[in-house]
Parts: sequence; C-alpha cells; structure tokens
Amino acid sequence: MRLSFIHITGRLLIFLSIIIIILANLSSHAHAAVAAEPISVSSETATLNFPKSMDFQLDAHDAATPLELATLSLDFNYEHMTEVHAVAHTQAHDILFQWHEVFDQQHFMPVGTILTYHWTIEDINGHQYDSEAKKFQITDTRFQWQHLSQGLYQVNWYNRSTDFGQILLTQTTNSLKRIYTNLGTPLQKPVNLWVYDNNDDFHSSLPPDTVEWVGGVTFFQLNQASVVVSGPDDITLSRDLPMN
Repeated sequence: MRLSFIHITGRLLIFLSIIIIILANLSSHAHAAVAAEPISVSSETATLNFPKSMDFQLDAHDAATPLELATLSLDFNYEHMTEVHAVAHTQAHDILFQWHEVFDQQHFMPVGTILTYHWTIEDINGHQYDSEAKKFQITDTRFQWQHLSQGLYQVNWYNRSTDFGQILLTQTTNSLKRIYTNLGTPLQKPVNLWVYDNNDDFHSSLPPDTVEWVGGVTFFQLNQASVVVSGPDDITLSRDLPMN
C-alpha cells in the first residue's frame, strides 16, 4: 500500500513538474512577444491642403518605455523624390507625432503625384515600430471633381454638368483616335485629364514659377494633363483637343 502511494505520488509530482515547466515556457514566450512589440499606434492620418501643404499625424503609445523619436519617410513618384524627416519629441509614453510638409517652388507636388509614406517610431531603449506603408494620390482638394472614363483615359471636371463631361470625353476620344492614326500605336498607360473652369483655378494648381500665359500643362512622368476650358464653346476644345 505504501509503495503504491509512493508510486502515485511520484507520478503526480512528475505530472505537476511538467505542467509547471510548460506554463513557465508559455509565460516566457508571452513576455518575449510583449517585449518584442512594446510600441502601438492608435491612429494615423495624412491630410492634404492642396496646393499649399500636407499634414501627417501619428498617435503612438509605449506602456513600458517612454517614446522620444519618430521618422517619417516620404517617397514621391514625381521626379522620384525621397525625403526622410526626423520628428523629435519630449519623452513620454503617449505622443502625437506631427509633420507639416510644405509645397513650394522648390518642392511642389502636382495633381496625380503618388506619395508612399511610412513612420518609424523609437523609444529610449531603441525599440522600433515600423508602420505599414501607405499610398496617397495628390488631388486638387479645393473642388468637387466629377469623372468619366473610357479605356485607359479619364476626364475630370467640376462646376459643370455631366453633359459637359461627356463633351470632354467625346472630344478626347476623337483626338486620341486621330493620334492613333498618325502614330500607329494606342495608349499604353492610363492618362488623366484635369479640366479647370478658369485661369485662376488652373494657375493656382501649378508650381509657383509657372509663367502666366500657360493655358495647359502635361506632367509626362505622371501621365497627367491639366487644361482650362471655360465651357462647351471654348476654343480650347477644338484647338487643344481637335476633332477628326
């Protein structure tokens, strides 16, 4: 009887030891997982104020260690420009990092530019967190744009009816057919045409050093074009988008 009790007790001790070892390992792994990702992000925004600027914000938290630095990486497909901005802050467990990107004569992003950006956050112990890369297309946010497309091209306009947009699309279609005939090749990439209602709206969408007499512009790197068309009878439709 005593041997049986000792045998059972021994087996129980072995069983309990195994459980303790397993729980200890699980606890260790859980602690390691928490330690590996101490930084979290509660919100992240990018707000465009075209044509002047763009604001980036990221709200970060680190319960274990104070944060102190964030780095914002910006990659513009226009002129293949890349920027890296360090955003320092007073050490804290909760920080709202902010960056104000100014569009000026030396650094202007036209409509159609694709921006890819991400944040890297760091606490005082060197732990880092990399946010997921996001894409943002620069548009002229001052206007409520309407859109029509056919095949690889799209026309965009505002302040006018859908009928006006259809005229633009028809004119563009006929112009492209004429170009196809002359060149012997169709469009290979998507093209966007932005139609402005007046010269003031149009010129304020361009780089500050653009000359005043320009009434249309093409950004070949972006496959984007902008032009002023004041109405269905505007000579621009027949001059710059000629019919067959």
